[in-house]
Amino acid sequence: ARDATINAFAKMYRDHSGEFPSETCEGRYREDLRSSYPFHPELFRRLYDDWSTLDKFQRTRGVLRLLAKVVHRLWESQDSGLLVMPASVPMDDHAVKSELTRYLDDVWEPIISQDVDGPNSMPLALDQEIRHLGRYSACRRVSRALYIGTAPGADNATPGVGAERLRLACAQPGETVATFGDALRRISEKGQYIHQDGNRYWLSTRPNLNRTAEDRAAQLAREPEDLYLELLRRLGAENDKKNRGEFMGVHVAPLDTAIVPDEPTARLVILHPKHSHKRKRPDSLARKAAEEFLNHRGGSPRINRNMLVFLAADEKELESLLKVTASFLAWTSILKDKQSLNLDQFQLAQAESKTRDLDRTVDLRIGATWIHALTPVQLDPAGDVTWEETRITGDGSLAKRTSARLVLDEALLPKVGGTRLRMTLDQVLWKGRDHVTLAELTEWFPRYLYLPRLKNRETLVDAIRDGAIALIVDDTFAVAEAFDEAAGRYVGLRVGGGAPSVLSGSACIVKPAVARKQQEEEERKRKEAAGVASTGDDSPPPDSGDHPPTTEPPPPRDISPLPTPPPVAGSKKPRAFVGSVKLNGLRVGKSAGRIADEVLSHLAALPGATVDVTLEINVQIPEGADDDVVRTVSENANTLKFDHASFEDE
Repeated sequence: ARDATINAFAKMYRDHSGEFPSETCEGRYREDLRSSYPFHPELFRRLYDDWSTLDKFQRTRGVLRLLAKVVHRLWESQDSGLLVMPASVPMDDHAVKSELTRYLDDVWEPIISQDVDGPNSMPLALDQEIRHLGRYSACRRVSRALYIGTAPGADNATPGVGAERLRLACAQPGETVATFGDALRRISEKGQYIHQDGNRYWLSTRPNLNRTAEDRAAQLAREPEDLYLELLRRLGAENDKKNRGEFMGVHVAPLDTAIVPDEPTARLVILHPKHSHKRKRPDSLARKAAEEFLNHRGGSPRINRNMLVFLAADEKELESLLKVTASFLAWTSILKDKQSLNLDQFQLAQAESKTRDLDRTVDLRIGATWIHALTPVQLDPAGDVTWEETRITGDGSLAKRTSARLVLDEALLPKVGGTRLRMTLDQVLWKGRDHVTLAELTEWFPRYLYLPRLKNRETLVDAIRDGAIALIVDDTFAVAEAFDEAAGRYVGLRVGGGAPSVLSGSACIVKPAVARKQQEEEERKRKEAAGVASTGDDSPPPDSGDHPPTTEPPPPRDISPLPTPPPVAGSKKPRAFVGSVKLNGLRVGKSAGRIADEVLSHLAALPGATVDVTLEINVQIPEGADDDVVRTVSENANTLKFDHASFEDE
């Protein structure tokens, strides 16, 4: 029987050489098995190498007394083990447990009852819960081997034993070796006093900080208000001016619609973690909350609805974020309680490292959680409000990455060109009207969801200036300082060449055709007042002598005559047109407009025609230009991409 047992153990060690210490495959280990039979050599090694180092533990008498009690209990319980191994020591027997704790501190007895063996122990519960472990009582056997192998040296500088030596202390022929590795993993995850550092495992009188942190995190997860507060604390920096991106304001997790101002400036509402979102779920808590903020401010309807954009947390990612946040707060609390927990240097370093790592992880997870931008839109003035969902990714603050994506998708416009503004005017705003005022536009754009979402009033003003500066305004508009209702005319009307220096609410954005009609009418009246003949002769009438000749010169001509030779019958069609004209420097906009209407428009309409127009400027300044004028003109010329622009001394 002895030889058969030794052969079975030797074969198991050969067949699973990677699972056990390398010494088990050597020939001398067979001799160790023979000489220690019916005890396993590992049991003697642990008793003589580890337990005999304890004060009062007698190397021979102490080992004999312990083994006598172990054998007695195994004989009574009719244990069927092939050898008496460290895993065979019945720690649930009072006599055996007393013998193993008499040389250690009193605190070990409750630790054994909880994490090693006993009717209410964690390993027994696992064996009863998991069938393949309970078949071999694997969890109890591993925890017994762990106690025998590590309890005496728990306070050493490098405590613990490797997993391969624990398998050696447990596995017998005919059993699945991997089962004990699974049992070791499970008890190390659950044990309050079981520690792990890489491949080393040990029992200690100090609580396992991982277990302590898990228990505290589980408590926090049951009452998540503290987790929400931690997330809101971190999100609070989003409203810093440097983090807002293109938004004029960022509102973090408001629970009352009255908190979000009803102002004509673009604002981002970062919804509370309670209001998470799942893609393409119109009934999500986030959508319901966003609709409430969109439609109300406190007890009143919201007016400037086209100024709000919402950012919601992803439902699935939020679960992971809350778990990480709970772990962070748990480890933070362990650091705060380091005195009461009596942490040693190893545990203190572990707690500090865990806290730092989890702190960074929470910040990263926040960016991966608030990823759903919810934008209200209205495709038709008479249609229903719909919601566009945009996935937000990238770097920087949540507000920065959200605004960058919305600007890219043109769902938020910090800048608008005059041409784009003209398109919006044509589509909706001035149908059946000759003009709109700046006051009307600054009211309409923030209010109506079917209009582009502008950043603020300055965006609109800049768009008007951009459109007014065009020399040819057919694709933009004219600008006037006001409209005189009584006279039925525009005051301070400008067709190209720029807007007034100050744009008040009464400033008018005028259709080009309407503006030119007024200009032509005013020109006709000026000519009539100057005595210009209705035939179109621009020469002044002769002085009749009945009154003194006027000293005021006639108004300057806008456009010099462009001589056009008559076509010659049978000649080839001309394939190019080149012309030059000197414009009145004080009335460039009007003159250029007439050239565009009366010359360029006819040529541009020809099939395949390409039109190039170059504007040459030569300004003589007898008194010289001041520095601020030089700087302003140079910067504007550079912005307008002049091919060449310079000031000269003479």
